[in-house]
Amino acid sequence: MDDAYQPSQEPRSPKTPSNNDAITEQIRELELFDLRTVDDDRIYQKVLQLMASYGGRQIGLNPANRFYRVRKNFNERLRNNKGLEWYPPLFTQLRLTWYPQPESCTTRGRVNRVGESVFYCANSIDTAVLEMKPKIGEYLTILECAFVNENAEPNIFESGIHEGPGRFNPNYGASPPDEDHKYQGFLNQQGITEQTRLIRSFLVRQFMKVVEVGSEHEYKITNAIANVLLKEFAFIRKTDFMPVELKADGIAYASIAAEAKGANIAFTCEAADRLLRPRKRFWLLRERMESRGSCR
Repeated sequence: MDDAYQPSQEPRSPKTPSNNDAITEQIRELELFDLRTVDDDRIYQKVLQLMASYGGRQIGLNPANRFYRVRKNFNERLRNNKGLEWYPPLFTQLRLTWYPQPESCTTRGRVNRVGESVFYCANSIDTAVLEMKPKIGEYLTILECAFVNENAEPNIFESGIHEGPGRFNPNYGASPPDEDHKYQGFLNQQGITEQTRLIRSFLVRQFMKVVEVGSEHEYKITNAIANVLLKEFAFIRKTDFMPVELKADGIAYASIAAEAKGANIAFTCEAADRLLRPRKRFWLLRERMESRGSCR
């Protein structure tokens, strides 16, 4: 699919230092927040203000792509009255491996706040499993999904794909932003080249930030970024730059658990229902770690 770009406001000169200085200061303020105590809405308003100067680029996804979600099975052995025991079966109902209901989302994720649901998936089985951080001996149910048809054209943001898996596989995310000459020409015409570079660097840092279990408050900034990108941004077509609004379907970013060698995608629930279909489910036992960045 063609990329699409979002012009922020009226064209402005990329040589105006005050614009770049203002962007740098806004980013500095966000990165200095005490995320344990700062209110979500305050961060959201700051991010919304910052993103007004961002020329956001979308990427296409190959219609042949497969996507993977993982759920940990219950680990307790089941027993019957004859003394036989076994591990619980696969999650056989689709609703148990699809996105969770909002009321079940009791912790923050990279994209979702508490009480918000998204369809997290990965571009490979290894990446999906590593994201779950299973222990040796744990059983997992893996769901493989595909697009509903070969004409599916999701509108996906990327935030760190080229700095992550794109380093190992140049097929990820089309051309890197600085090598996309049409995109750079558009940014120059809008006068937001340097502002976009500064903001994108900030987005990539946040989406590639390591967050430990118990420190989910550290996701507050990416939560705000996701809410702006998925709910507040409107785009124009790359082909003719007509102001036709395109709804964002998700965000793609490097998997930290897979050492940035794999990609995660967070689809909105509406987009997952519209664009994806389940292909198969299967069962995996985590036996050992093969090497860093892979598992068996």
